[in-house]
Amino acid sequence: MDAYVVGNLLGRLLMSAAIVYLVLFVVGKFDFKFANKKLKSIGSILAIMILFLLGLATNHTG
Repeated sequence: MDAYVVGNLLGRLLMSAAIVYLVLFVVGKFDFKFANKKLKSIGSILAIMILFLLGLATNHTG
């Protein structure tokens, strides 16, 4: 694995986590503590992994 692949995977994982955090932040009426607490739950981790895998599945390169 070269640096490009690792960076791409880490970037996709970080963006998936950011999307889930943003949704939790809005659902929790803009409460940072609520979003941080819920981000560590199994449902949020599952949502992050699903978004990550969907992002990999829809990868259009060329």
